[in-house]
Amino acid sequence: MPPIRTHAAFEAALDAGRSEVVAKADALRALLRDVVTLARELRRDMKSAEGKGAQAAVREEIVAQLGELVAPRTLSSTPPDWRKHLPRYLRAARARWEKRGQKQDTELAAQIRAAAAPLERWRAEWPDGWPWPATVVEYRWLIEELRVSLFAQQLGTSRPVSAKRLEQAWRRALDAA
Repeated sequence: MPPIRTHAAFEAALDAGRSEVVAKADALRALLRDVVTLARELRRDMKSAEGKGAQAAVREEIVAQLGELVAPRTLSSTPPDWRKHLPRYLRAARARWEKRGQKQDTELAAQIRAAAAPLERWRAEWPDGWPWPATVVEYRWLIEELRVSLFAQQLGTSRPVSAKRLEQAWRRALDAA
């Protein structure tokens, strides 16, 4: 959409968008209901497992993931292309929790930590409040897709993802940043 520079252009854009407002608001409300319900259930499970046994590391990772996915201003801070996937990411976290303790869990979790490490280092250096380059935002959400791929394959990913693809995406992110 071209920039709006005149009153007539503003009125035309307003008229064109008016018919979409209710439908988009309803879709956001349904998405938010799903996200809140799934997050509440997952938080309840994490709270009930607090301080219990060997799965403490898995619990801590899921709690951190949940904090990244569902926080104040989640809908406005999550890019629209990725927002619709929030319920799937939460379902993947639930699937991981339900499968905790399986022998490959430690190895898969190490892959996630390795993929997230460059982003964490970059975050520490990037000024708070500054917008992230689009390529870094994409990388952040590809990490969620990797989680789905590793822990909840049955949910499917929005695009092909692997450790190698993430390395390539990170190189593109650094080149753009």
